[in-house]
Amino acid sequence: PAAEVEAIENSLRANLREAVHQLADRQREIVTCRYLLDYSTEETAVALGISEGAVKSSLSAALNKLQTLMAGTV
Repeated sequence: PAAEVEAIENSLRANLREAVHQLADRQREIVTCRYLLDYSTEETAVALGISEGAVKSSLSAALNKLQTLMAGTV
């Protein structure tokens, strides 16, 4: 039923928010720029005053950590 699906979705969102809060500040900023603000790699680099390479490597590390933190969720 719809209520169960909504409860699961709410739980997943809460777990994801908690996982994002566990990221290092820079990683959280990069994830926010790339996925919430929909910035390109270049736009993220300019906004944060770092190189595009730093954006890419930090984003990769952040996504790996999020994957680990979210493992078993659902």
